[in-house]
Amino acid sequence: MSEPAVRIIADLGQALGMPGLAAHDNVCELAIDGRHRIQLIVVGSRRQLLMSCAVGPSRIEGRHVELMAQANFMQAGGGVVLCTAPDGRAHVQLAVPFEHAAPPSLISALEALLSQIDIWDERLNRAETRGRPPGPSAFFMQPV
Repeated sequence: MSEPAVRIIADLGQALGMPGLAAHDNVCELAIDGRHRIQLIVVGSRRQLLMSCAVGPSRIEGRHVELMAQANFMQAGGGVVLCTAPDGRAHVQLAVPFEHAAPPSLISALEALLSQIDIWDERLNRAETRGRPPGPSAFFMQPV
């Protein structure tokens, strides 16, 4: 990992009161409120720190695609991107160039990301249950 990336993550750790914060294999994870795991991924080839967090159901389906596309239209999330990972799970991501990665900027970026995480976690999970009949499936019901 490059020296600037090591310094960026160490400085962020100091600002967050976590002096031992470091990346391993270019990834550092932050657990937020026991609900979200934000990965800080060093993308050295682009000189960026990519913030990424899984949201919504464990697998994206057709009904989620339109919501995700709308989220990215004209960068409606203020630079935050909603995308699908190779495992099929939705992620909210934000890239911060190294030259803009001072602790105050990173903390602001984390707050913006967390705001979008909460919004999209709720929207995708709500879309997951929409269209399903309430209660157990008729397949599981037995005549009495």
